[in-house]
Amino acid sequence: MKERFQKIFDLWKGLPAGKKLTFGLALLGVIGMSVAIISFTGGSDQMRVLVSGADSKDLAEVVEILNSKQILFEYSESGDSILVPEDKRAEMRMELAMKGLPKTGDVGFEIFDEGNFGISDFVQRTNHTRAIQGELARTISMMDAIRSAKVFVVKPENNLLLSEDPNDRPSASVYVDTGGSVLDRNNVNAIQFLVARAVKGVNKSSVSVMDNQGNVLSEEGDEGGVAGVAGQMMKAYQAQERRLEQKIETMLAKIVGRDKVVARVSVNLDTKSSTLLDEKFDPDGQVPRTSTTDKDQATTVETSPQSNAAGMGANVPNVSQDATQQEPIMAKSDEQRESKTTDFEISRTLKEEMQEPGAIIGRSAAVLIA
Repeated sequence: MKERFQKIFDLWKGLPAGKKLTFGLALLGVIGMSVAIISFTGGSDQMRVLVSGADSKDLAEVVEILNSKQILFEYSESGDSILVPEDKRAEMRMELAMKGLPKTGDVGFEIFDEGNFGISDFVQRTNHTRAIQGELARTISMMDAIRSAKVFVVKPENNLLLSEDPNDRPSASVYVDTGGSVLDRNNVNAIQFLVARAVKGVNKSSVSVMDNQGNVLSEEGDEGGVAGVAGQMMKAYQAQERRLEQKIETMLAKIVGRDKVVARVSVNLDTKSSTLLDEKFDPDGQVPRTSTTDKDQATTVETSPQSNAAGMGANVPNVSQDATQQEPIMAKSDEQRESKTTDFEISRTLKEEMQEPGAIIGRSAAVLIA
């Protein structure tokens, strides 16, 4: 190495003064140009979406402003979006907002800044949906792993009668441009949660997420039916197997080393669900609940008529025909009856046991130690 530097030094010493000056100026020019490029780009090569979904007229005006500001920009693959360095994005968004750009494409709540006098209720509701879609698309585009996004919200028509059809519920679809990278599950969950909380009536399971490569990022297991149950059971299998594998690997890694052990576990889960209902009665634990007492008293009198004369007087009991004397009593009986009814509450024990699917009924493991 020392000999090489000595040769370079001897070569430099043997050059004439004119060539030394030319070489030095060229070296200073390269260094100066590199510094200018770094300072011009702000040291950031991460390009983010500035305008998305605008027409060609708006894009031309945006490009003119970017050129006047000497800011580097790129077009998206679809040609309807403009990307700028990440550190220049906020500044240019403020600049475009002051100039009222873009006038088309994804708009937010600035759509209500103009006068809306005289428009119909349908147009007002449509503009509100467009504003929510635009604001959600802008918010999702601010995520580090996403270059641009589009949000589509579908709402059913306003009817007086509520429909029980699940297809009549509001839903949303999100399209994201990840620039070729893979969006992890945490980001997908965040997008679904954001859209579900921003749009009234939309559940997290009703939000579909798709990337620019045609991959459906939202899990179908969130839906109901047989497909949803199968997806949940597959997750349970994978979670149990991974948990046991990690326990084995961490246990053996302390002895043989972290990179020298590989464990694979296969589990067999009980996929059946059952409910056990046990009901017992205790006759010794009876308690009086209600008590009812009924009393009846009756008197019967039998008399003998004095004559068999016809007429009204003969048909009136216990009264003679001249209505002055009572007929003689032949027999008299008194009757009394009393009944008592008591209802008892018998002690009852009700026990319900539910067995959810997911219990481990079998397992096998394979361990490789290098």
